[in-house]
Amino acid sequence: MKLVIRIGDKVAEEVPFDGSGTWMLGRHPDNNIVINDAKASRHHGMFAADGGKYFFEDLGSGNGSFLKGERLDANTRVEVGVGDRIDIGATSIAIEEGEAEVEDKDGKVSDSEGTKVADGKTGMLAGTAGPLKGESFGLGDGEIQLGRLPTCHIKVDDPLASRHNTDIKLVEGVYVVDDLKSSNGTFVNGDRIQSAKLNDGDSVRIGGHEFHFSIVDASAAPPVARPEIEAMPTVESPAGETAMAGVAKKSGGMGSKVATLAVLAALGGGGYFYFTGQGDDEEEGGSEGTPATVATEPQPAVERSFPVVVGKATIQDVEVALEKTGNVTPSRQDVIPFQVGLKVEEVHVSNQDRVQDGDKLITFEAPEALRTGRVQALAGVNQAIEDVGKAEGEVAKAVAAVANAKDLLRIAQEAYDRNEPLYRGGNLLQAEWDQIQTNLTDAKANIAVREQEKEQAERTVTQAQETVTQVKADLADVESKIEDLAVTATSGGIVDKLELKKGYTVTPDTGFMVLLEYEDEVKVITSVSEADIVLVKEGMPAEVWLPRAPDDKFEGTVTLIPPTATNRNYEVEVTVANESRHFRPGQQAVVRFITDINEGAITLPATAIGAGRRGGFYVYQVDVAEGQANQVMIRRGEEVDRDGITFVEILPAAGTQLDLSPDDVIVFDGFETLQDGAKVEVTNPEAVQ
Repeated sequence: MKLVIRIGDKVAEEVPFDGSGTWMLGRHPDNNIVINDAKASRHHGMFAADGGKYFFEDLGSGNGSFLKGERLDANTRVEVGVGDRIDIGATSIAIEEGEAEVEDKDGKVSDSEGTKVADGKTGMLAGTAGPLKGESFGLGDGEIQLGRLPTCHIKVDDPLASRHNTDIKLVEGVYVVDDLKSSNGTFVNGDRIQSAKLNDGDSVRIGGHEFHFSIVDASAAPPVARPEIEAMPTVESPAGETAMAGVAKKSGGMGSKVATLAVLAALGGGGYFYFTGQGDDEEEGGSEGTPATVATEPQPAVERSFPVVVGKATIQDVEVALEKTGNVTPSRQDVIPFQVGLKVEEVHVSNQDRVQDGDKLITFEAPEALRTGRVQALAGVNQAIEDVGKAEGEVAKAVAAVANAKDLLRIAQEAYDRNEPLYRGGNLLQAEWDQIQTNLTDAKANIAVREQEKEQAERTVTQAQETVTQVKADLADVESKIEDLAVTATSGGIVDKLELKKGYTVTPDTGFMVLLEYEDEVKVITSVSEADIVLVKEGMPAEVWLPRAPDDKFEGTVTLIPPTATNRNYEVEVTVANESRHFRPGQQAVVRFITDINEGAITLPATAIGAGRRGGFYVYQVDVAEGQANQVMIRRGEEVDRDGITFVEILPAAGTQLDLSPDDVIVFDGFETLQDGAKVEVTNPEAVQ
């Protein structure tokens, strides 16, 4: 069994998950699983294995842990198994079968030869990513240490950096970088290393800090990096006890009295030092300085004191909230059907696209019969138009023939009229008169025939024109059917349930798509259990936001609570204004019901609360007079965001009474290295005066 940690789709780490025990996870380096995600809390959650069963518990994180899309209740164990996945921001932790591929945490020893530093040259680190981006540091020819402590030459203020993380020094003309057994490693050109010789142009990364190494002219190099606070190097006296070499040398061997006076003077001046003495429990590698041997009187070991930043609790009203996830529903949805059997020619949209009325959605290929019908209809139109032309030509001929027949009739009539007197006067032969009469009769008959031919030609033209109209209608019908193969939106909305792609053939399962429509408000439907429904009332305000945009919160109102439960849950409706179109139908949203107000609650910044390895939470209460930090077990209550800071309501641990008051001094930063009763030095005394 293994836990597989992914960032997006990329596997970042695999962790064995067998046997029994707990696996703490969060942003802080002291977790078993370190999650470098802005949405992760310092001590976010915990996996546990017990008796063959597996569990996960959210430890009151600020942004929550999600299982199957549902935000888990804080401080409540839920049973999980193979296939389950916990989502924290963009990071997911899945339980999978098989053996974990465990990364070599010690890194490798690079075989690079490194760039030789010539005379007049020196090394330089330039920040390229992280808070030190844009800053440059000279390396000189001494030893440069990088880490989280201000005694390091380059302070790397990063939760993934160890107190003493990395060492860079010039060895035989080549700069060598060594990892000081840090928790999260030192990386050169993306590879985790134990030791490496640096080449000009290499990148060095510690946590989220990245540096570019280069060889430059010594005259143009920035000053050699120096610590914010000079560390007191330790020395061994003849008796084998620890003393402070720097002070001993300056005092000319006067011993511990001078050293103590120097330290007290430094503390009195508002500074602080790290004292290395017997019982030093530094968890990472590296030394506080270079040991030196000085002849001096035996001195007692100096008890170690830890620098801390402190503050006081805040009294404020805290909202008691019930947080659930739900689905954004549309105000209306239109189903657009497709003809089964059609083949997709082009898809113009994708699911979740926003479209307007008339936008083209999808185009289908025309079936063979339809394509053949179009060709035939087009040919019919062309033939009909040709027939009309021919018929109109025949009409023209018939009109000309009628005109010619009229001319012949006129000539025959004139001959008849001119010769009739001659015939009646006996001056014209009978045969000639008979011929004149025949010619007139034939001319009249010819006109009738030609008129009939003209009428027939005109009827042919009319029929041809009617044929043109019909075949054009047939062509238009075919082309309309082809145009219908391009589906367009009949209204605006969001595309959903579109399963077709180019080249697909429509089946009954894919023969439709949906347009989700919305107006100036949306409904979010969320399930509330029978146990919690008594806390929710119609008209109650609620905050609503999308998991991908937790800072964009919208005001909503509970508008419907059904009278009966379904599977012991009530589907509660929350109405949210949506003029900005921030919410889309089908999205998942988080709903936070404000159920009560805890007035005058004691709160602390979430960053001041630690999580125990075996569960539970604690803070460190400081006895300023004694310089001592005492651990107080607590329980996390509700959270409230103020001025960009997350405050947590402090409640007594189970079976105890809360032993904290607003006047108590609490460690805000630096508690990670403390133990109960540890000696501390307050670095910001003005905060508690």
